[in-house]
Amino acid sequence: MKITATVIDEHTGEQKLVSLEAGSREEAIRRLRADGLIPLKVAADDASQSQKRQRRFPARQAAVYFRQLRALLKTGRVTPQEALELLAEMVPPPFRERAHGIANQVAQGSTLAAAIRQSGLFPPLAPALIAIGEEAGDLLNIIDALAIYFEKQAYYMGKVKSALTYPAAVLVLAILMTYAMLSFMVPQFVGFLKDMNAEIPAMTRAVIALSNLTRSPLGLLVIALLAAGAFYAPRYLKDKPELAERVERYLLRLPIAGPLLKYLNLARIARALELQQRAGLPLNRALQQTAQAVDMHSYRRALEEAVLLVESGQPLYRAFEQHPHLFPSLVVALIRTGVGTGELDEMLGQISSIYEEETDALLGSLSSLVEPLLLVVVGIIIGGIMLSILLPYFAIAQQVSRGL
Repeated sequence: MKITATVIDEHTGEQKLVSLEAGSREEAIRRLRADGLIPLKVAADDASQSQKRQRRFPARQAAVYFRQLRALLKTGRVTPQEALELLAEMVPPPFRERAHGIANQVAQGSTLAAAIRQSGLFPPLAPALIAIGEEAGDLLNIIDALAIYFEKQAYYMGKVKSALTYPAAVLVLAILMTYAMLSFMVPQFVGFLKDMNAEIPAMTRAVIALSNLTRSPLGLLVIALLAAGAFYAPRYLKDKPELAERVERYLLRLPIAGPLLKYLNLARIARALELQQRAGLPLNRALQQTAQAVDMHSYRRALEEAVLLVESGQPLYRAFEQHPHLFPSLVVALIRTGVGTGELDEMLGQISSIYEEETDALLGSLSSLVEPLLLVVVGIIIGGIMLSILLPYFAIAQQVSRGL
């Protein structure tokens, strides 16, 4: 996005207004400081902020768009404008107006890369690569490579969603059942126990207290706050990069979620860099575009720092060595080999393949590990509530048997 900053030159003391392209406000500040400029005020242009708020195509939709665009252009029977108009009619309604905008801009003489960049429907690496394809006369191959990139991205995100669907459904069902038992079943038994003047064990008293809490205004408020927090937390963290990085550090240390997040991000980063290196995009620009295509703030910041180091003459592996919790030694070693042999794109392809396979293996074992564990936890919770309800009845039965 385009950043406008008011800065002071460290050498001359002069205050001036500068503009630059950067993946984020934090990246812009780091680059200004590296150039000997002290930022006083840094803000994204209104157009950039508006574009940032716009939704992009999901990866699967982007893959379909580029696959169909290539097929239409390859026939040679339709003009680029006609192909883009046809595709705009086929995209979902929320994106249709901006898709038509791509066709209109091309009809007015704009390049395809500029029109796609302006639409905000794709991550920045897409228009960057298309611009190279247009200049080199290799647009069809570039579009095909983008389709493959987005197809892989959609494939792995789909696998993650399908692997988490069953555990999430079980967890939600267990929460609803627990709430229903505490709110409706337990109060009925409490009334019966009071009529019997039965002694209530400690475990049962704890469950009764929890039942009273869930039905009280305070309990309902706590439940509402937790639900709202779960919904709004990702949006809040998106605008708080430092806090988000601390949360991500914790997530990356978790037993199953940590490796899965790391493998997905490493595969995506390596695949994006490989694609751009094969197209001939300079490494510093490739890192900038990739940083904007990554969701995790930790990886985005590491890539933005890598841009500065690469622009200062440092090799890429030196930048990744500074973040061992994000880039394992295998990644650093393969990139060092690629830099040394002049085959960085090949090594990046190997890295993406390695971590795509690791992702497949981890997702394959996820259901076998999580589902039984989740069922045990649910069984303990539901069984504990039932046991706490039945314990007083056992005590009453024993008293009756002694009386007989």
